[in-house]
Amino acid sequence: ISSQDTAKKVVFVIGPTGAGKSFTCNELLKSGTKPFTEDSTATSVTESVESSKNVVEVGYSNHRQKLELTVFDTPGIGDSERRTGQFLDMIIQKAKEVNPHGIVICL
Repeated sequence: ISSQDTAKKVVFVIGPTGAGKSFTCNELLKSGTKPFTEDSTATSVTESVESSKNVVEVGYSNHRQKLELTVFDTPGIGDSERRTGQFLDMIIQKAKEVNPHGIVICL
C-alpha cells in the first residue's frame, strides 16, 4: 500500500475509568490483535497515553478506501487512584504534539 493511496488519521479515545476505552481502540484498529490491554473492572489499567496504528478499510459498498489510522488510548478520567489531574495534563500535552483529527468519548 503506497502512502499516496492511504489517508492518515489520528484519533484520541477518552473517558472515565472502566468505560471501555481500550476495547474501543482495539475495535477501531480492526487488526485482529489487541494492542491495548482490556479489563472489564473499574480499576485503572492504562496509566499513560499509548498509541497503535493499522491500515483499515472504511466506507461502504464500492466506495471503500484505505486509511492509516493511529489510535491513542488514554488513562481514565476519574481513575481509581485519583490521578485525574496528572492524566489530563498528559493527555493534553500529547494531543498538542500530534494534533488529532478526532476524539472519541466513551461514557
